[in-house]
Amino acid sequence: MSQLDIHHELPTDRTTMICAFAGWTNAGESATRAVRYMTRRLASKHVATIDAEEFFDFTQVRPMVKATEDGKRAIFWPNNDFHIDEEGMDERLLLFYGTEPSLKWRAFISLLLDTAESTGIKQIVTLGASLAATPHSRPQIVSGTSNTPEWDDLLADQGILRRNPATYQGPTGISTAIREAATDRGIKYVSLMGRVPHYLQAPFNPPVTQALLTNLCQLLGIEIDLSRLEKRADDFREQADKLVREQDDMSQYVAQLEKEYDASNVDLVDSSSIETTDPNALVQELEDFLRGEREEGR
Repeated sequence: MSQLDIHHELPTDRTTMICAFAGWTNAGESATRAVRYMTRRLASKHVATIDAEEFFDFTQVRPMVKATEDGKRAIFWPNNDFHIDEEGMDERLLLFYGTEPSLKWRAFISLLLDTAESTGIKQIVTLGASLAATPHSRPQIVSGTSNTPEWDDLLADQGILRRNPATYQGPTGISTAIREAATDRGIKYVSLMGRVPHYLQAPFNPPVTQALLTNLCQLLGIEIDLSRLEKRADDFREQADKLVREQDDMSQYVAQLEKEYDASNVDLVDSSSIETTDPNALVQELEDFLRGEREEGR
């Protein structure tokens, strides 16, 4: 594993890996923020890093220059880090968050899964989020899929199982490729996907992160203190309410989304794959609505 930098001895008693990637399905940074929150609340230890050199085109995913505490400048490369929880929970976790690579996906995934299996991992949960036509003023939607009937039953018990076969055909994210590789290795796999209101131009969406972690804790039967995140989510919703109220057109658009949300009863069992969400189509939908409102003189 020459592309793996090991900082501390890797354990062999892990049961579940939780992972998230910046990139294709990380709207509002909801998924990566969720795993980062877990690393802090579980007093995790950073044990290994996948070297970025082999897997990134740095003209597309550029490293960042930042000031350090001593006033110097340092380069920070795209991170793909493994952490282990040290809270002594029954569910022994391997936490991973990073950036979707630009190059050599199959080699990257092989390294990721080899590392996971070396620590004893038998099941993987990936977190993600996509832009969607959903209102911020209603409970945030999370849906899930898996590669085993046992996990399907657990997702169904939580009311978040997406049963419909995926009809999407086109570009995909690395989580889908990880699922395929994990299935080939006999590793259980679950994907939890949140939906971020597309009309809110915010770099971070705490309510969706909170929803992802709440469903993850229920699924795995673990406890994580979410109080700090809940406070940020409440503040975010309050600010979003204020911004929407100040714009008549936007208020009417959100009211329409609320009406559609309430009428659907948020039936996730019949919902389609979140991968079908096209951000361009969402923007066009919003523009068409606002144009129609203006033409009618509202």
